[in-house]
Amino acid sequence: MAGAILNGFRKGQNITHVKSKNLSTVLETIIRLEPISRIAISSLTGLTSSTITNLVNELIHHGLVRESGSVASQGGRRRTLLRLNADTCWLGVLSVGERRIQGALLNLGAKVRWHVDEPHTNASLACEQLAKRMIDLAAIQGQPLVGLGIVSPHHTTLTYGSLNDLQIPLRIESPVRACALAEAWYGVGQEASTMAFVSADHPRSVALVTERQLYRGAHGLSGLLPKVRYIQECPDTHDASQFPETLETLAVTAALAIGLYDPETVVVGGSNVDQLPELLTALKNCDIIKQQTKTHHQVVFRTSKLGQRAEVIGAACQLLQDFIADPIEQLTRARSRIGTSAEA
Repeated sequence: MAGAILNGFRKGQNITHVKSKNLSTVLETIIRLEPISRIAISSLTGLTSSTITNLVNELIHHGLVRESGSVASQGGRRRTLLRLNADTCWLGVLSVGERRIQGALLNLGAKVRWHVDEPHTNASLACEQLAKRMIDLAAIQGQPLVGLGIVSPHHTTLTYGSLNDLQIPLRIESPVRACALAEAWYGVGQEASTMAFVSADHPRSVALVTERQLYRGAHGLSGLLPKVRYIQECPDTHDASQFPETLETLAVTAALAIGLYDPETVVVGGSNVDQLPELLTALKNCDIIKQQTKTHHQVVFRTSKLGQRAEVIGAACQLLQDFIADPIEQLTRARSRIGTSAEA
């Protein structure tokens, strides 16, 4: 029993892990709030000024952060501002649909540096071939590629052939979860501490984000609802007539999300951004939503503005979170892969 790890007991951290955690905290603060001064980072994180100085110096040394401009301070001496060097490395994303596949290379600020959208007849083969093209392109550009994110509605059954042999970190995610992360980082969910995301494109799925982190459940299957027929009284209006079955299913999904998670915000997304305001109006008029909002009256409904970009941005956000957790090690490995590729 002495060597066992018991559920419910917290593990301690040694000084190396504490430094890594602090470095991650500082980098994320800069990414979210740039441009920002060292003093402001210290105030927000609770870390001492000397600790901030040492951590920022390390980030600058590795090319992840740079000094850029200054602002006045109460003491008379101007405060130097810090910014992310977003193109220090890239993030690779594949979004696999039923008949089309998107590939994108983004920087650490989620800005697209390269993008392609093309048809496919075999999702697994297209995924493998496009991933190799993207890895080669990043290497030609001299850009370290820290990971590859794959988004697919069939993420649990898609096969990836030799992708597992490329020695690059892979992140595989469902469209709804990817879109939820995109909203939490760069969309209408940025200010919400807890957010539930539902999509007109995938009305039987819901994703929960708390403090910009996805809730996955014990087996990574949180938010996937069973395929059963829901009987729900929804309004027979012009708005609803455009998507009757979607509305019915989406209403139940959103109501379950509100009841189970009690989120601060519910974001309704989908690839057709122009239809979302009408969909949200019809959704809020469904009886089941009205019943839930009587008890959860503080929940706020929002519509996504990201549209078709959401899946790509969300997959990049997942890679970005992994990178932030251990930036120096991940950057070092990505740079070494460029060297290995050049030698090959």
